[in-house]
Amino acid sequence: MTYHIWLLNAAESLLSPSWIRHSFEKLLDAPVIWETRTVGQTTTSNLMPDEEYFVPIAIKCLGNLWDHPSRIAPEGKPILAQMKKLYFDQWKIPSWENFWDQSSGFRNMQTPPGVGYYELIQSHHKEGDKHILIGYSQGGVVARFLACVDEYLFKNHMIDCVITIASPLRGSPLADPSHREEVTDAMVKILLALFSFYESYGQTSGYVRVMKQIKRKIQFEDLYHLLSAWIEDSRSLASLSSYYPTIGNYLATFQKWLSGLRGIKESAFWELAPRRMMNLFSVLGLIQRPIQAKTATILTCNHHVEEIARDYLALSQGPWIRWFWNIGKEWFLSRKIGGQSLRTNLLTIQNLYDTEIMGLDPSQDHDFMVPSSRQYLEDHPPLGLFLAKKANHLSGKDPFSPGGKEIVFSLLRALKRYTTWQP
Repeated sequence: MTYHIWLLNAAESLLSPSWIRHSFEKLLDAPVIWETRTVGQTTTSNLMPDEEYFVPIAIKCLGNLWDHPSRIAPEGKPILAQMKKLYFDQWKIPSWENFWDQSSGFRNMQTPPGVGYYELIQSHHKEGDKHILIGYSQGGVVARFLACVDEYLFKNHMIDCVITIASPLRGSPLADPSHREEVTDAMVKILLALFSFYESYGQTSGYVRVMKQIKRKIQFEDLYHLLSAWIEDSRSLASLSSYYPTIGNYLATFQKWLSGLRGIKESAFWELAPRRMMNLFSVLGLIQRPIQAKTATILTCNHHVEEIARDYLALSQGPWIRWFWNIGKEWFLSRKIGGQSLRTNLLTIQNLYDTEIMGLDPSQDHDFMVPSSRQYLEDHPPLGLFLAKKANHLSGKDPFSPGGKEIVFSLLRALKRYTTWQP
């Protein structure tokens, strides 16, 4: 028997250190293949690389299998028929062939024409092998969907374990276009709050008229295109300092999520609006079904703006920031901008983000991209439900950050349970 480990999205960077991989291999105590695939001229251990990030989940998983019902198990044919009716007749998604033409970021599959992720996994399978899928964020949704496809459409049962990390398994408010105006308004307030630009200061009126003008004239698309330009310019300055592409990558992560607010049906994030759960044959609807593959879920929940600022600075400036933060945090946060301390501004930003962008009560956990309550399906997954209290959506990708270390430790605990699993 051979174990095949497939990493999706940021699980690749999280599990890149050799010592982590050796720990996995030691626990499994059997031949392990860390699966790779080609993207252009390069080889990657990411089943879902950035180039294919926006391709709809159902499309990139199934590929040309949409048109080959003869390869589907008899019990799975009615499910595929309902999926085709939903995606192509009701939602008017372009046919799967269009997503291999590289005409846009939404149509950018890098696999051989028509080859989806499930077929990639199948091509590496031999009888008796077991496949372990570890997915971060959208990658976790893709992993769970692949397990559903494996079980309900094909009855192959190749995928034996699915571990999801910070995944919007029940959708995310940042993928819902009906939330766009509120998000735009809140983002403007957040940007201005960085500079102590408030509508009121306690009982004293602030920049009320100016704020109204700005909010009335700035639309969501303006902010989206501003982010695009910012990302492009940041990456073009890479030769000057690593700081600039780090900014670009940070903003790109946020922009990916905001793409769901645009309501573009060709985007994977259109599939992640919570309302899609009501469609039983959508990706979000299908992954609610129970699966025989052993599962573990890791939740991220650190939405404290102060710590997000620390992790961002550590990524852009270097790990030394964490040491400085431990001894100089109070001094740093007490610095005043326009009469208000940075701490005051950050608390204002956190309240705006929690209540107006995420639409949550400030006491509810989220990782600044996904509410923690939407990151799990089962209260008691077979391999465990783990809470990574120090990890947010950004820091969880870094195996050397406090949050990343917490996730790695949870992964090892889940894998240990997997090796000793008794039904």
